[in-house]
Amino acid sequence: MLVHQPKEDLAILESGIVTRLQQAGVSVVGFADLSPLPERATGGLKSAISVGIALNPEVVADLAAGPTARYRAEYDRVNGALAQVNKKVGA
Repeated sequence: MLVHQPKEDLAILESGIVTRLQQAGVSVVGFADLSPLPERATGGLKSAISVGIALNPEVVADLAAGPTARYRAEYDRVNGALAQVNKKVGA
């Protein structure tokens, strides 16, 4: 059953989610309304939250010549951090 919340309540809820995610180290947060999509594509979920953690800009600047060991380490660091955020905040 889809419960319709007043926009003010959703804004407060989203703000609280963003704050909690930022405290966990997330750089960017996005919200998506999945309700227009077919249920088989969403598993019945009506909304989604997408999160990201910024890569170190110095490491990214070194990518002009291709991937480096330093980039791989940064990639692994960020993916590990995202996994920790998911464990901490996701459930």
